[in-house]
Amino acid sequence: MKQGIGVKTFGKMYCGKYRRGVRPVHVSTGSRGLIRHILHQLEKMKLVEAHSGAKGGRCLTSQGRRDLDLIAGRVSAASNADAL
Repeated sequence: MKQGIGVKTFGKMYCGKYRRGVRPVHVSTGSRGLIRHILHQLEKMKLVEAHSGAKGGRCLTSQGRRDLDLIAGRVSAASNADAL
């Protein structure tokens, strides 16, 4: 996760297709309210903190980075075991 990513940027990252029938497909942004709620929960768990940069946003804490590294290692080990 990059430093200082805000709710708007997460909405752009998790966008999807807005299907309009026979008309051309447009892109719609992700639900910012849901993203905001998830970020508040992650802040309560001390995995994400508010970024003190000029633009604001959020960044991972050391505890959050450690937990993500552990999860990634377990997923990688499980996928290697399944491949064999």
